[in-house]
Amino acid sequence: MSVSLYRKYRPARFEDIVGQDHVARTLVNALVQDRVSHAYLFTGPRGTGKTSTAKILAMALNCEAGKGSATPTPDGTCPVCEAIRRGSSLDVVEMDAASNRTVEEVTETLLDKVHFAPLEGRMKVYILDEVHMLSGHAFNALLKTLEEPPAHAVFVLATTEPHKVPATILSRCQRFDFRRPSVPEVVSVLSGIARREDIEVDEAALSVIARAAGGSFRDAIGVLDQLATYSEGSISLQQTLDVLGVARHDLLFEVVDLTNDHDTQGALLFVDRLNQAGTDYNQFMKDLLSHLRDLYVVKHTVEPPTSMALTEEQLTTLQSQANRVSTARTLEFIDLLGEGLRAIRQGSEPRLELELALIKMTALTQDSPARPRPGLSDGTAGGVPGPDIPGMQESRSSKAPSGPTPAVPPSSGAAARTSSTEPTPRGTSAADVGRVSEAEPAPESARTSRTAAATGAAASPQVEPATRSALDQEARPVVEDTEAPRTNQAAADDDVPHDDSKLQMSDEAHQGAARGAIIPPELEHLRRAWKVVIDAVHKRRAGLAAVLGEGRVESLEGDELIIRFPAGFGFQVDQVGRGDNPQIIAAVLRQLTGRDLHVSARLAAGPAPEVPEDEDARILTRDELIRALKQEFDARLIDDGPTR
Repeated sequence: MSVSLYRKYRPARFEDIVGQDHVARTLVNALVQDRVSHAYLFTGPRGTGKTSTAKILAMALNCEAGKGSATPTPDGTCPVCEAIRRGSSLDVVEMDAASNRTVEEVTETLLDKVHFAPLEGRMKVYILDEVHMLSGHAFNALLKTLEEPPAHAVFVLATTEPHKVPATILSRCQRFDFRRPSVPEVVSVLSGIARREDIEVDEAALSVIARAAGGSFRDAIGVLDQLATYSEGSISLQQTLDVLGVARHDLLFEVVDLTNDHDTQGALLFVDRLNQAGTDYNQFMKDLLSHLRDLYVVKHTVEPPTSMALTEEQLTTLQSQANRVSTARTLEFIDLLGEGLRAIRQGSEPRLELELALIKMTALTQDSPARPRPGLSDGTAGGVPGPDIPGMQESRSSKAPSGPTPAVPPSSGAAARTSSTEPTPRGTSAADVGRVSEAEPAPESARTSRTAAATGAAASPQVEPATRSALDQEARPVVEDTEAPRTNQAAADDDVPHDDSKLQMSDEAHQGAARGAIIPPELEHLRRAWKVVIDAVHKRRAGLAAVLGEGRVESLEGDELIIRFPAGFGFQVDQVGRGDNPQIIAAVLRQLTGRDLHVSARLAAGPAPEVPEDEDARILTRDELIRALKQEFDARLIDDGPTR
């Protein structure tokens, strides 16, 4: 039976280790200077050479070429080295901690035998693979041996999850982090193996294999072995794509161009072609995500990183497409594909999710604002201005609507009524929801903070085009500060009766909107958005927000907003006017309405409601308690004498 290529070409010398120069150099120097540690911890992704390096270290410690001492250049041909490579050496013990994780198995396999002298070489080497799988008691049993090891024993612990290894074990080991190799490094290893095995393979096919391996030498060599068998010794790019199910680069470029040209029909026909070719939609979406990532990297870097492993022709084509597609559209496409992959993991149909993402991208025009990313608003994060990225300006300027805007303000009540009759489908972006046509009097939905941010500008009162950009600039700080409270706005609207005849804005409301207001300073709008005001106050003083939650907006008399509290809530009324509470409320109202309002708290007329006394909650006397115990539990009194 033939040996797998990844076993046949496992590194046998330190110079054969690719991509881990920091590890190889340190171990070689330790061998030369006779400073080999008693315990090492090798960490890193799978297939990066942890176990191979441990075996090379074992050969260096026991090779006959060293003539009784360690050597940094084991020959790999002596009987000791051959036994170590075959896994039959009695002095090199490999233990899989995933299947031998209990304290009994660790004791039997390792601890009971560690004190015996080596049988063939000069050192005993214990390699514990996936050491993080050991139980807590097994780690405790191993701890004492690591703390005081025999002079002839060296421990090599290998793991992909070092955070699961106890700190007491980590502190007793020298740690080496194996990094994930780059695509060119994997390609170089594959090229050498193909040359020695007389396998004809395209350079482009090697790059596809290296990318599909995800930084694992073992996975890449395994795929090469599989393709050599499939293609009978001559591997082409098309055969590689067929076996791996990876999308061709020309398909990725084509679908991005279709969405950028807003060709919905072409995008749907493209998906149908994928279906006829038997393409895995899930894998295609992952490949498309990788392609979009390459687009924005190429767009914003002078020299693309070497890890991308692109030919001159591929780089030129990628740069050409990156210059045609804006960064805002690229990020929106990435978001939509990410949502689609999450939906697929939850059981949704892959083809449907891909088609939805493509339709939304083809429908997303320059006049349609892209969805704000979490924590971002017009290039800012947390209210801090971000870098001015080329390609993002068109997204920012598109937030001001180009067509006529409706006269209905963006109140959560109207949005809540609309969303109750026309629910927004799952996965609908804010760009879809926030798009307002001339025939529609209101946005589709305003139930989430994303739609609130997207429709806040689109649903503002009619303003001359020359002033729209200025209004947008003034409104940004307010939108960012109050984006989160608007998510609960619809919940407070159900208790307030709505009168659509009162929704026309007054001159004061227009003035408030011109100052960047979110809530028109009118009574009906204040009643509906009172929950938004409370949430904004909660950010500054939580206790005051709880007090305001007990009251209701009653009237607006000039610049005085009257809040009515039920009878018996005199404490809440006093708290509203206490200390700097009035200034906090006024500042929030100024921020939300653009108008200087002050709040007056009033108590409702009439006596306070009486709370009926609960007989069961009354504290019983000693005699009543004894009677109750006798009646309920048939208890009897035992007199133990006077108590202290």
